[in-house]
Amino acid sequence: MLISAFPHFIIFVFAARVHAYDSTLNDVRIQCNETFPISYEYDVHLMNFGSFPDESDQTSMCFIHCVMDKTGMMDTEGTFHKKTVVEKLQGFPNDTEIPDLEEIVEHCVTETDQEELCERAYGFGKCLMIEEIQRHGEAQEEE
Repeated sequence: MLISAFPHFIIFVFAARVHAYDSTLNDVRIQCNETFPISYEYDVHLMNFGSFPDESDQTSMCFIHCVMDKTGMMDTEGTFHKKTVVEKLQGFPNDTEIPDLEEIVEHCVTETDQEELCERAYGFGKCLMIEEIQRHGEAQEEE
């Protein structure tokens, strides 16, 4: 059994259940899932462990890139727009306040070195999740 122990502020990219307060984000997620479908199981694994179960799955990585591109968090050249990332993530979900979100984003921009756009988007998202887990909670534990 998996037990959640950390806020899921970055699930906007991956979650099957996007909160309704940001309908634009939900619309983008639905659009991207039509082109790059990801399964509910992948969403759950990402939320629990900070990564996809199969890290070679290009479709899932491209879903993340699609959402980041369409929301302005990442451009077509692979540049992350830190201010936009913070704006999109702060308060998501359920008005969760991440006090060091800017620092986490800055760290992950620096750490993300993949060149291929889908892999780059996934690497960035994974970094955000792992940093959040390490700083503010514990990863999921199997009992």
